[in-house]
Amino acid sequence: MQLPDGVFKTPGQPCDEARVQEIEHNLGVQLPESYREFIKSTGGGTVSNAYTCSRRYYDSPATSHDCIIMIYGNGPHPQRVNGFDLDRDATSIAKEWQYPTWGIFIGQGSGTVHTPLLMNVSNPAYPVGSIIFLDLELDEETLVYEDFQKLLDDL
Repeated sequence: MQLPDGVFKTPGQPCDEARVQEIEHNLGVQLPESYREFIKSTGGGTVSNAYTCSRRYYDSPATSHDCIIMIYGNGPHPQRVNGFDLDRDATSIAKEWQYPTWGIFIGQGSGTVHTPLLMNVSNPAYPVGSIIFLDLELDEETLVYEDFQKLLDDL
């Protein structure tokens, strides 16, 4: 998987297939191939300022779901207690903040834990694998990407 240089200001830790399988086992789901490759090649991380805002919104008024500041994958964060592990850190945060159980917490919008991104697993209102933005302050949810690959294409 090839992303532009500098996408992550604080990168996660790329990993091997065995670690991706461990993540899937711990989550109880099979991740889409694009997400699996993303974790193996980048480990996720904190998105650089130049890449946080969606290219889809450049010519339109900003919305509450136009920025992604972190994408979970694998590895420690050098300056924080919580790292980038999708199956450990993200899951722990999702439980603490009581995010809906129909999705996997995969990232944070500009409002950090108040604006999570979930990958749909079982919500019949959205396609399986789609990326949903939640605004906990406004009690809103928005389908932002049909699948993880579309999110990557937008970075």
